[in-house]
Amino acid sequence: MRSEELDYQRALQAYLWAVPMVNAIEFWRALIDAGVSPTEPSLLVFDRPTAPATAVAAPNTQMIYAFTILDLAETGPVVAEIPAGFLGNFWDFHHRGLEVIGAGASADGGKFLLLPPGHAGGAPGGHIVVRSRTNKVFGGGRCIVRAGESADHFIDLVAGIRLYPLARAVHPAATRVILNRDRPFVQGWPKNVRYFDHVAEALSPESDDAEDKMLCAMLAPLGIAPGKRLVPDDRMRRILCNAAAAGAAMVTTTAFATRLHGRQVWPDRQWERNFFPTTSRPEAGAAGDGGVPAQGWYQVVGDGRYVFASTLRAGEAQWYSSTFHDRHGRFFDGGHSYRFKLQAGQSQKLSWSMTLYDNRNRCTMDTNQQRAKLSARSPLRTNPDGSVDLWFAPRAPRGTTDNWIRTIPGQGFFAMFRLFAPLETVLDGNWKLNDVERVG
Repeated sequence: MRSEELDYQRALQAYLWAVPMVNAIEFWRALIDAGVSPTEPSLLVFDRPTAPATAVAAPNTQMIYAFTILDLAETGPVVAEIPAGFLGNFWDFHHRGLEVIGAGASADGGKFLLLPPGHAGGAPGGHIVVRSRTNKVFGGGRCIVRAGESADHFIDLVAGIRLYPLARAVHPAATRVILNRDRPFVQGWPKNVRYFDHVAEALSPESDDAEDKMLCAMLAPLGIAPGKRLVPDDRMRRILCNAAAAGAAMVTTTAFATRLHGRQVWPDRQWERNFFPTTSRPEAGAAGDGGVPAQGWYQVVGDGRYVFASTLRAGEAQWYSSTFHDRHGRFFDGGHSYRFKLQAGQSQKLSWSMTLYDNRNRCTMDTNQQRAKLSARSPLRTNPDGSVDLWFAPRAPRGTTDNWIRTIPGQGFFAMFRLFAPLETVLDGNWKLNDVERVG
């Protein structure tokens, strides 16, 4: 029994540690299914804001996106020529931020050189060098689309991106741009023994990464090895299935009822921080507390602000906060009615959005209303004092249709508030969000 308990604990801790990696695998696979190649550089453009039926973890429905994937083990170093005006990031297969696109050194565009782990060769001058700790790399960017506008400007901007292996720099091929249109795009992960297949697939046997080595040593007694197909016996299958079930429940609990230190943005409010590893440096990675990456990456994928997370400046990047409870600490229930008040002055000065997500799959609420977001650009009804009330309920309270997002009775949800280019008052602590209140 002691050996079974030890194997179970190993598997459970591995489940929690690997959440960002398994999230990345499913996102990688979804991009390949959409036509993106990791060896022949290409870009997928979500040429319209994501609809509720699009199964992407916590998307920002006010934006459209472009994504690419690269396997540097196959391509060698890759050059990315990015035009001015494109804002995004590169991140590795552990969801660690590598480099910001469109800010700092690349504020006016730039030429990036993506290098695989352990690359010993020199780098030509004139490039922004990006060193990855994993061979598989993601790149992505986004653009806000205002009501009534098309995505044509962003599509034209993406068409100006050039991705090519450094070995083909003399005669680079054109980068293919794929428009997703309304095709299904599903990104989730298994909650059974297949989860550990994903972990084995993602780990690299050649990795010198301390975190990878630690995980490999912990998984070896379970018969899980990098790059090898998992074939458990009945005993081990039972242990892994139990660990996966418990791990899935723990990750959900960590996301929705976290006890992480410093989770609250304000001590007297229910709004919580989204935790993410902020850099690709080993000392700042995900090795410390497995709950931190599990909480952050259960909610989102490929988030574009995490390189900025500890260095936000007024007028730059984005600021996110989630809430899972009403003012009295009760979880949100789609059968009740809720009101959120954005104070006078804030609604006029800030560029903001509020989005509701299904707590079962982290996707936007999928109702016959087909609207899970309200924002500063929505045609909202304003109160006489200049404040704005947003309503979340199965039915719109009288006279609130423009300010209402439909919820589903018996179904839980959570809310995410986003600010774009936040102001000084947000960053210096002189500003607070009101809690969401249950009414009636």
